[in-house]
This record gives sequence, structure tokens and C-alpha cells, in this order.
Amino acid sequence: MKSWILHTSLPAAPQRVVAIVALFLAVGCSSDDRELEKLKKLCKRDAGLSLYSSVFVDGFYDSSGQTNLLESHYRYVEICDPDFRYADPDSPEHCYRLKKVNRASALCHQALDRRLAKYSVAPYPEFLKTHCIAVEPISKPSAAHRYGVERKEWWVDRERGAKMTHSIAKVSDTTNKKVLAQRISYGLYPQGYGTPGSRPRIGCGSYKVTGKSRSEVFAPGMIEKTLIAKGPEKFTTN
Repeated sequence: MKSWILHTSLPAAPQRVVAIVALFLAVGCSSDDRELEKLKKLCKRDAGLSLYSSVFVDGFYDSSGQTNLLESHYRYVEICDPDFRYADPDSPEHCYRLKKVNRASALCHQALDRRLAKYSVAPYPEFLKTHCIAVEPISKPSAAHRYGVERKEWWVDRERGAKMTHSIAKVSDTTNKKVLAQRISYGLYPQGYGTPGSRPRIGCGSYKVTGKSRSEVFAPGMIEKTLIAKGPEKFTTN
């Protein structure tokens, strides 16, 4: 008996539609494959973490503004961000030192303190019993060490919204510009970059790149391995 699915003829118009859709999907898959292979080659070429030296610190300047001070062992972190949620209108430089302090010091930033109090997961409740975060406006960062990320991006297919990224993260000494650690990474946004329908970024730690059963954080712990917090206790203050 002949299979109806395999042998029944379709009208001419639907056949053309099916052919066009199949061609479109084939081209899309082919482009995805090429871009993924390029990403694999870039990751294999020079992506990774290089640690040159380490130093004990109380805190540092984070130009990326991504460090969660409360969940770290650092006593303070400095940032410069004109869009900082708790910006001081009298601070035109938009630079701040966020610092762990004893609650009895009366230096707690009230708005930030209220927001942190909404978190019921560790270490927030325990920390807030005796400590808080002070937000001090500064004219410019003064920390002896800096963490920053340089990022470049380029279109690999503008029509599809596919974009490739190249990032170089560095920990450096601000007094002599010496680089203490460096992490190179690449990423691919396969479709719809910058739109609500954007497909997730594929990085060097993705299973699609490594061939492993699951994705992993790529080259983690650079800051902690390079800038070692002086105090072993979680809620250290000066």
C-alpha cells in the first residue's frame, strides 16, 4: 500500500509555498551553522583566563558596576555611573564608594537599606541585622585596583539581526597600569539582536561550543582570584 503522505500530490501553489519555506529554513540553518563554527574557532583561538598576579585588597573600582558588594567579602567597591539608582543630585561626577558599615554608625543609605530589606534569602537578612551599605559621593575613584571590560561588536548578518561580540576583561593596578589578570571571550547573538524576539546569546561556555552536556560559566572567578579580600569574615567593615 502506498503512503498517502508520501504520494498524494499537493496543489501547485501550496507546493511552491512549501518549497520557499524549506529554502528559507535551509538558508537560516546554514547561516547559523557558519556563524557557530566561526564562534568555535574564535573561542578556541584565544579565549580564556590569564592570571598574572594577585594582591590582597579591601576593595576596588569596578567600572562595569556589576559587583554585588553585599554578597562579596570586600569592604567597599567604587563605581561611576550617571544612571546609578541612588545617585546624589549634588554629585556631578556620578562617582560613589559603596561601603559596608555597622548599622550603629548611622551611615546607612536609607533608600538602599529599604530595598535590601525586601530580600529574604541569605546573606541579606543576617547582614542587615548588624550592618548596612553606605553610599559616599566621591570626585573620582581612588582605589588602587580596577576591574573593567572592553567590548567590541559587529554584524555578521544585519538582515537577520545576527551579531558577534568580543570582550576583554582586565584587573589592573591603577598606580602603574600593570595588568594583573585578563579574560578574553566571544559571543554570538544568532538572530534578532536588540529586539523582543532576540534569540539567547551563545558564549564560549555554551554547550553548543564546548560539546559538553550543558553550558557553563566561562572562565569564572577572575576578580576573586586576583583581588583577594583581606578579611575572611563576610561582614567586614573598616
